[in-house]
Amino acid sequence: MDVAACAWGSGAIEPGQASSIFGTAGIHQVIMDRPLLEPKLVGMTLCHGVRGRWMRMLAAMTATPNLEWFLKELGGSLTRGAGGGPKLYHRLERLVQSVPAGADGVMFHPYLFPGGERGPFVKPTARASFTGLSLNHSAKHLLRAVYEGVALATLDCYRHMPIDPQSVLLSGGGANSPLWCQIVADCLGKPVLVPEGSQFGAKGAAMNVGGAAGFYRDAQDAVRQSVRMSRRYLPATARTRLYHELYALYRRTAERQMDLWDLRARIEFPAR
Repeated sequence: MDVAACAWGSGAIEPGQASSIFGTAGIHQVIMDRPLLEPKLVGMTLCHGVRGRWMRMLAAMTATPNLEWFLKELGGSLTRGAGGGPKLYHRLERLVQSVPAGADGVMFHPYLFPGGERGPFVKPTARASFTGLSLNHSAKHLLRAVYEGVALATLDCYRHMPIDPQSVLLSGGGANSPLWCQIVADCLGKPVLVPEGSQFGAKGAAMNVGGAAGFYRDAQDAVRQSVRMSRRYLPATARTRLYHELYALYRRTAERQMDLWDLRARIEFPAR
């Protein structure tokens, strides 16, 4: 499976390690030495490519598409004249940094996928929302809330894992954003390490083949020879304390909305 190959390609092979992929989905995995199944009825327990290793995976339906949607539908005033590519994302990071952590109370629940959410809970009727808005807020606050909402969704998944990792290896398109990596580290309260390179699924598959062909002595040797960390982000204690307070609100807000999501789903809206 590609996520197992991505974990190996990013260097996550030992029990207690964790690997997150910030791509179309937010995929979060912990490595185990036995097949733990908690939480029940959500996520997957998979064989790792390394003998004697297992993975517990929880996956949020969307990660980077939350930012893409926001920029397309609501971010015109923030992106005007910035062009695309690195220049645009450098501007976005400056805008996010101009707003304090916590976005002055604006919170975003990143459940934008039309089919709802699958991790760390299964709810086909789940929908995204901004909460905490007032006339004092601007588009910059909403932008920061999107970055933080995806990071809080990551924390939500790890809070439901059977193992609490010491650090997280982060890959995928979202890992190209230094600020997003730092926000994830602050939310988790754990170091976030970004491996060098890209296409970690292909890299992990190649490492597996290399081991079978005798190019590496074992999985550990493959990681030693082939995996390097390009960046490391350490959590800031004060921000972690704030984000953990916000997480309690984030989780409680989602739980309180579940009945409302079901109620909304029963309403017959006119067709387009």
